[in-house]
Amino acid sequence: MAHGPTLLAGGRAGQLLGLIGTGPAGIRADADVQALTTLAELEEGTALPSRVPRPRRSGEDDEDDEDDEDDEDDEATPLQALVYLQQARHGDLALSGAALSASATATTGRADDLGLLLRLYRGLVSLLVGDLEEADGELTAAAQLAAATGNDLVLLRATAGLTALAGSRGDLRRAWSLADETVRVAARADALRGAEVAAVLVLAAQCAYQRLDSAGARNLAERARSALAGSRDTVVDITLTTLLGVLDVEDGIGPAAATRRMRDSWTQSRDGRLPTSLVAHLARTQHRCSWLVGRPDWAREALRELRVRVGPGGEVEVLTATEHLVRGRRDAARRRIAPVLDGRVGCAHPLTLQQAWLVEAVLAAQEGQHERCHEALQEALGLADELGALRAFLDMPGVPALLDEDASRFGRLDPVVAAIRSAAQTRDGSAYAPLTPRELELLTDLPAQLTLEEIAERRQVSLNTVKTHVRSIYLKLGAQSRRQAVSVARQRGLL
Repeated sequence: MAHGPTLLAGGRAGQLLGLIGTGPAGIRADADVQALTTLAELEEGTALPSRVPRPRRSGEDDEDDEDDEDDEDDEATPLQALVYLQQARHGDLALSGAALSASATATTGRADDLGLLLRLYRGLVSLLVGDLEEADGELTAAAQLAAATGNDLVLLRATAGLTALAGSRGDLRRAWSLADETVRVAARADALRGAEVAAVLVLAAQCAYQRLDSAGARNLAERARSALAGSRDTVVDITLTTLLGVLDVEDGIGPAAATRRMRDSWTQSRDGRLPTSLVAHLARTQHRCSWLVGRPDWAREALRELRVRVGPGGEVEVLTATEHLVRGRRDAARRRIAPVLDGRVGCAHPLTLQQAWLVEAVLAAQEGQHERCHEALQEALGLADELGALRAFLDMPGVPALLDEDASRFGRLDPVVAAIRSAAQTRDGSAYAPLTPRELELLTDLPAQLTLEEIAERRQVSLNTVKTHVRSIYLKLGAQSRRQAVSVARQRGLL
């Protein structure tokens, strides 16, 4: 079975399984052949064997785990190391640390197909666990070796991984370029379906969305869904669900149901672990959409998932600050983002830092700190220009108006400002402004045959307060009357 890795690298896992299945029982019992069988089954998506030995870290003894008492005392062979990597890649991320350790030296001096696969999957697993530097080195090496040997299938997977890596770093300009390169490789390899191509297309869709091209984003997302049909990839599926969900919310296509699908995405990971960048993206998107559909409880769920899955850090602080901002707790929001803005608390994703600066801009404007507001906008615009990420400026209520006030004051960033302002003027801004908790409470009184005076008495607030809230509700819903406000609220799932 010396040619087994070559068959795997060439995308012929089914052929390899056929050869093994027709071989003598003695050959099938060989440890390397069993490893090849597992690898081929993983590639084909068939059921895993009932028990596969746990990968052992360097220096670990069999005595450390009674369940492994029958395993070999030696370090994992290259084939065994590849099995561990593939298990981690296919959803068992609890194995990732041991798998990377077991395969650490397996690629040394190898330029054959087994070495090519080891580099590829070390890169992909490193990407999944957030070790972006290691992922970059391994995936780049795999892409170079695949190109040199003419293996377009491995080149496709490596460039798809590099595309995802660029997305994880928030470098959407590079991600867009790599996505185009990956699709060209896929076309050359006649492999325009499958998880790799779907992953690239959904990332390209995210790039289009960040560049304020919602129609292009939906088109690419639908192509990604078509490419994924029949394949299994939890990360791609969740990313796709999130993107199509926010597009549906913004377009008024079953917004509450779309947000509910995002909530359900948290349960899709077999061991509960997802890449940090995906967790942050899903939590941020669910949080925003939950407020748009009038479900602050779902927004709190998103924040809770982020805290549990990512732990302390910039992502949690900024989303918590956003929650405080929506609820009108300006001081609490300021306290949360201060350590992020001054660098004491780091962010895993640059889009998180961009959102922090936008929160700061809104807070500064509300407190009459015009120069601080301009400074914060300048920082956020610098990230937008560097990364090709403009969407947050439309998503944060009040920011387009702040850009209007400071138009032509941003120097080299004025073209970025012009693009954002143009997009803001051509869309219905009322569809993107969340109601506050008090407005959501008062909204439930509007369908009843109550006068504003009766609502004020029922809520134990002044008539002027009720009038202020009602005006804000009408503005945010794009309504001219009470009847129209109720109708729009029902369409959006707010009532």
